[in-house]
Amino acid sequence: MKRFSWLSYWSISLSVLPIILCFLVIYGHIPSGDFIVFLVLLFVLIAISVIFGAIAIVKPNEGNWLGIFGILIALVSGVFIAFGLMMSQMA
Repeated sequence: MKRFSWLSYWSISLSVLPIILCFLVIYGHIPSGDFIVFLVLLFVLIAISVIFGAIAIVKPNEGNWLGIFGILIALVSGVFIAFGLMMSQMA
Protein backbone atom coordinates (compact mmCIF):
# COMPACT_ATOMS: atom_id res chain seq x y z
CA MET A 1 0.00 0.00 0.00
CA LYS A 2 1.34 3.39 -0.98
CA ARG A 3 1.52 6.01 1.76
CA PHE A 4 2.01 9.75 1.74
CA SER A 5 5.18 11.29 3.13
CA TRP A 6 6.11 14.81 4.15
CA LEU A 7 6.82 15.68 0.49
CA SER A 8 3.18 15.34 -0.48
CA TYR A 9 1.91 17.23 2.53
CA TRP A 10 4.41 20.06 2.05
CA SER A 11 3.54 20.23 -1.64
CA ILE A 12 -0.13 20.77 -0.79
CA SER A 13 0.65 23.20 2.04
CA LEU A 14 3.05 25.31 0.01
CA SER A 15 0.68 25.43 -2.96
CA VAL A 16 -2.20 26.82 -0.88
CA LEU A 17 -0.08 29.34 1.04
CA PRO A 18 0.46 31.81 -1.88
CA ILE A 19 -3.29 32.02 -2.46
CA ILE A 20 -3.91 32.87 1.18
CA LEU A 21 -1.07 35.42 1.21
CA CYS A 22 -2.41 37.12 -1.92
CA PHE A 23 -5.82 37.60 -0.40
CA LEU A 24 -4.29 38.89 2.84
CA VAL A 25 -2.36 41.52 0.87
CA ILE A 26 -5.36 42.44 -1.29
CA TYR A 27 -7.57 43.05 1.74
CA GLY A 28 -4.84 44.95 3.62
CA HIS A 29 -4.10 42.54 6.45
CA ILE A 30 -0.44 42.38 5.37
CA PRO A 31 1.17 45.68 4.35
CA SER A 32 2.51 45.60 0.80
CA GLY A 33 5.38 48.04 1.33
CA ASP A 34 8.05 46.07 -0.51
CA PHE A 35 5.95 44.39 -3.17
CA ILE A 36 8.88 42.94 -5.16
CA VAL A 37 10.07 40.90 -2.17
CA PHE A 38 6.52 39.65 -1.65
CA LEU A 39 6.25 38.55 -5.30
CA VAL A 40 9.58 36.76 -5.15
CA LEU A 41 8.43 34.98 -1.98
CA LEU A 42 5.20 33.88 -3.69
CA PHE A 43 6.94 32.48 -6.75
CA VAL A 44 9.61 30.76 -4.62
CA LEU A 45 6.84 29.06 -2.62
CA ILE A 46 5.16 27.95 -5.84
CA ALA A 47 8.44 26.63 -7.27
CA ILE A 48 9.26 24.69 -4.09
CA SER A 49 5.75 23.23 -4.09
CA VAL A 50 6.13 22.03 -7.68
CA ILE A 51 9.55 20.52 -6.88
CA PHE A 52 8.22 18.70 -3.80
CA GLY A 53 5.23 17.44 -5.79
CA ALA A 54 7.45 16.18 -8.62
CA ILE A 55 9.71 14.35 -6.17
CA ALA A 56 6.64 12.83 -4.49
CA ILE A 57 5.34 11.60 -7.85
CA VAL A 58 8.66 10.01 -8.79
CA LYS A 59 9.13 8.16 -5.48
CA PRO A 60 8.07 4.52 -5.95
CA ASN A 61 6.52 4.00 -2.50
CA GLU A 62 4.59 7.28 -2.47
CA GLY A 63 0.95 7.84 -3.40
CA ASN A 64 0.76 9.97 -6.54
CA TRP A 65 -2.52 11.82 -6.34
CA LEU A 66 -1.59 14.17 -3.49
CA GLY A 67 1.60 15.26 -5.28
CA ILE A 68 -0.31 15.78 -8.54
CA PHE A 69 -2.97 17.78 -6.71
CA GLY A 70 -0.27 19.95 -5.08
CA ILE A 71 1.35 20.63 -8.45
CA LEU A 72 -1.99 21.54 -10.03
CA ILE A 73 -2.90 23.94 -7.22
CA ALA A 74 0.57 25.54 -7.40
CA LEU A 75 0.37 26.03 -11.17
CA VAL A 76 -3.15 27.44 -11.01
CA SER A 77 -2.18 29.86 -8.25
CA GLY A 78 0.91 30.91 -10.23
CA VAL A 79 -1.24 31.61 -13.30
CA PHE A 80 -3.75 33.49 -11.12
CA ILE A 81 -1.00 35.68 -9.62
CA ALA A 82 0.62 36.32 -13.02
CA PHE A 83 -2.77 37.19 -14.55
CA GLY A 84 -3.48 39.59 -11.68
CA LEU A 85 -0.12 41.27 -12.18
CA MET A 86 -0.72 41.67 -15.91
CA MET A 87 -4.20 43.09 -15.36
CA SER A 88 -2.93 45.57 -12.77
CA GLN A 89 -0.47 46.93 -15.34
CA MET A 90 -3.29 47.53 -17.83
CA ALA A 91 -5.31 49.79 -15.53
